[in-house]
Amino acid sequence: MLLCNTNNDTNFNSDTAIEYEKRGLTINLEKTKYICMGERKEILKFDGREEIKPCTECTYLGTKIDQVGDNKTEIKHRISQTRKAINA
Repeated sequence: MLLCNTNNDTNFNSDTAIEYEKRGLTINLEKTKYICMGERKEILKFDGREEIKPCTECTYLGTKIDQVGDNKTEIKHRISQTRKAINA
């Protein structure tokens, strides 16, 4: 998952992937998506041929994040989880 504030932050290219691979990390571009907070979503081209698709909401380190960038989604999720636990 890529997190960015503007479309300029989405400069994700093969050099980045090469640096990751040097450190033993691999990128599954079929599963990779990105969220751009407050900006228009576009499909990113990786190496001119692979595409990274945008998403409107994701979970990062256990926290719900949406493209608005506030914590309302996380608060609603936690309330929902609490209700489920109480009613279980």
